[in-house]
Amino acid sequence: MLEVFRNFEITGDQAKFTNFLSQLSKSLPSGWKRNANREKEIRHASAKDARTFVFSIAPQGERPAANLFLMRSAHSVRITNVVPVEYGKLSKSQYNSFIDEFSRAAAPIAESMGLDATVTSGQLDVRTLLGDSTFRALKAFSQMANRTTGATHPLDRGRWLDFLILQHIEGARLDGDILTRWFIEEERWPDSEAYDLGSQFEFARELLRAYDQERT
Repeated sequence: MLEVFRNFEITGDQAKFTNFLSQLSKSLPSGWKRNANREKEIRHASAKDARTFVFSIAPQGERPAANLFLMRSAHSVRITNVVPVEYGKLSKSQYNSFIDEFSRAAAPIAESMGLDATVTSGQLDVRTLLGDSTFRALKAFSQMANRTTGATHPLDRGRWLDFLILQHIEGARLDGDILTRWFIEEERWPDSEAYDLGSQFEFARELLRAYDQERT
């Protein structure tokens, strides 16, 4: 399973969104607060039919201080980003810990108002992005290939091409970045070969799509 960034979204009767946000602002977890000044700074840049709310979070243990951005549009209220206050970027674990803490406060309020709260998983099984036969083809290639040469050996190349063709036929929802991570994190491929295969995958996917378009 790959660790991925979680998403949080509230959908339903938009007339209830204002009350939801009001109740949420009164029920924030310890160490959280609305950042009205930051909201004013970005309000002029927001789309006319959307508004961004900002929640500042105090540091806790090894988790840094951060700002969580919640956007309200005509159809939903959703988290668009969580950004550390003092440095670079958050790890997936840190990011997801903020989403979890926020959702534990927000989801019960939303559900009590008849709104739908959706929190995506922080774990991704690549198998779910592929058909069964496509995943078997990918696994066969990974397990049988020479990991120092990737798909250059004729037999390895054949298995790799089988996977590329099957993923196109079955309409796989996989992308090159996820595939690269799968090779490295789950299959323990060398980084250089994994990145090369990810690039090959993206090229093949674009080529096969272009071919289909030319035929129609």
